[in-house]
Amino acid sequence: MTTTIENFLNNKRKFLSDDEGYPSSARFLSLNDQIPTNCNAKKLKLMETDRLSSTTMEYEETNEMMVCEGSTSTKSDVQQTIDIANKSAEIISAKHHDSETNPTALMASSVLEKYSGSGVLIVDTISSSVLLVFDYTKNYNCCGGYIKYDLDEPKCLEKTAQEELCEETRTLFSCDLDHLTSCPFVDVQFSDEIFRCYIYKVACDRDVCSRFEQFDLSELSNDHSYLETTSMRFFPLKQFHEKRSWKMIDRTSMGRDQSGQKCPLHRRVISVIKQGLKQNLL
Repeated sequence: MTTTIENFLNNKRKFLSDDEGYPSSARFLSLNDQIPTNCNAKKLKLMETDRLSSTTMEYEETNEMMVCEGSTSTKSDVQQTIDIANKSAEIISAKHHDSETNPTALMASSVLEKYSGSGVLIVDTISSSVLLVFDYTKNYNCCGGYIKYDLDEPKCLEKTAQEELCEETRTLFSCDLDHLTSCPFVDVQFSDEIFRCYIYKVACDRDVCSRFEQFDLSELSNDHSYLETTSMRFFPLKQFHEKRSWKMIDRTSMGRDQSGQKCPLHRRVISVIKQGLKQNLL
């Protein structure tokens, strides 16, 4: 049937009819939103494939081509029309994919927003102790800090913890990212935010604390992150397992190092140890 572009515009016909049952997000724009041209154009069909995460397009030759009166179009005119339609389909498909076919990524990002930071608790398998660093808070603490990566970055929690471990131990400890990812962890909540701490069990050298204090800082970069800690000590796990001493530690925020000296403990590491005991990780 032959008709004019004006009739198409007045009737607001679409490349895909409403009767085909496609979702509104998968339909093309009406002819009001297309650039009119006097041409024979290929009919465009948008197909959705079941259980695929994105929509696909195909061009189909039919006898029901749009015929315009007085058509004088060149091949480039036809190609231009197809290109415009392609661009429209890509935009629609992208929006459809992001909002409807990628719920896992959206959910993961939403969950990660609750995390403020991540870190590592070093557990010495030889002496059954935790190795803590004395940081800028004037307390002994587990290694850790605020998340350094975008939440969309894969393994942003693990990467932050890995860097904090290296920086706050003055490069004396490092852990492969895949190994760290496989380590058990605890999540401790402060207000509305969560801190994740990985339990890193390793056989520590006996002289690691003295090597830390004697480390030549000039060998490190000028990054201030390496200057956040000034000391390192072992704290036997036995005192945290004993109910009476644990209550005293929790009440006073004071623990005993390997020599028996009382030292201030940060509330963060106390919470991490408490949760680790609860989960039978320590």
